Formats: sequence, structure tokens, C-alpha cells
Amino acid sequence: MRKTTQIPSTVTIVAAPGDATGASVRVMLMPAPPGICPVCAARHESWLPHDPDSLRYRMTFHAMTGRPPTWADAIAHCGDAMRALWTAELNKRGRWSEPPVASV
Repeated sequence: MRKTTQIPSTVTIVAAPGDATGASVRVMLMPAPPGICPVCAARHESWLPHDPDSLRYRMTFHAMTGRPPTWADAIAHCGDAMRALWTAELNKRGRWSEPPVASV
């Protein structure tokens, strides 16, 4: 039997308008099938980008970082040449996305 993955996260519980509290939760995911990327649950070679639109990647990434994934996140593990290729193509198609800039 394959073991589930537990991802720590938080939820906001709103009892009434203006009455919100945070709570810690654990999101449980079934493992990806054999031969499928365990990070994004898409079929791709390990040197290619993750699929930032896959439900598994979006849920896992958001639970760990508190924000949705971007293409910059999805290609972060790729080599320099692969990142440059994907960045150029995604920019050309108007699909490139980066994490929001943190305010100081």
C-alpha cells in the first residue's frame, strides 16, 4: 500500500463577519502513480518543468508557501539552459509568471 503525504497548512475559520481565526491543518494527498512526477502528478521527465496548473502541484505548493505556484516556481529545479528556453517561450506566449514581490 502506498503511503499518503501529509502537508502542513493553515485555514482561516470565519465564525461571523469580523471574527476570523487561523487553525493548523494537515492536507493529505495520495501518492502519484508509479512513473508519474510525485511533485505535480504529471507525466514528464525529471529535467522538465513541473505543471503549475496541476491540482496536486497547486495544492501542495500553496499549502507549503501560502501562495499559488508560478512558472518561475515550476522551472526552478531545471538546469540553466532549460530554464532559459522555457522562460523565453513562455514570455513570447504571454504566459510567464513570477512570485509576487514581497513588500518591505
